[in-house]
Amino acid sequence: ELIDRLPMATEYTVSIPAGTESQTGGTLADAVQFRFSTPTVTLVNSYPYSYAPQPLEPLFFAHFNQRIDAAAVLETIKVDAEGRQMALRLATEEEIAADSTVRYLAENAQEGRWLAFRATEALTADTYVAVTIGPKTPSTEGPLLTESIQSYGFNTYAPLQIVEHGCSYWEEICRPLQSFFIEFNN
Repeated sequence: ELIDRLPMATEYTVSIPAGTESQTGGTLADAVQFRFSTPTVTLVNSYPYSYAPQPLEPLFFAHFNQRIDAAAVLETIKVDAEGRQMALRLATEEEIAADSTVRYLAENAQEGRWLAFRATEALTADTYVAVTIGPKTPSTEGPLLTESIQSYGFNTYAPLQIVEHGCSYWEEICRPLQSFFIEFNN
């Protein structure tokens, strides 16, 4: 993939020598030098999402603002399931193809800017899972590493429970042939 911009995660020094002439004929009396850097690896999109309970063996997805080495970035990722650190591995092509959401995310992410991974064992039901990336997350575009942690989280599904139940008309009396409802938590 060609890049039509300066490489990310890189510090630059710009030097303009004394005597440089402008288009209008002015001359720079003293040399000028300044530095700037392009952004380090930044999380753009992640999965699983936090708005719905997730399965116990989810496929994780992280999309970044620049090209990465998936294995090197994975070394900076931690998955904590309420105090239990999970061992991680990169997902296989077959696992990505079998997961419709992650397959869609990967197909719509920029080439070389994402990774899919999974825990080596199942998560626990009804657990908050925190995913942290970094610090020191590397880029393949430049030498600068991230300085801070980027994170997201979600909950695994809870054991099945009845949340609410009743008649659809009068709660006090359920008559024969009258409809009733049962609401489950997941």
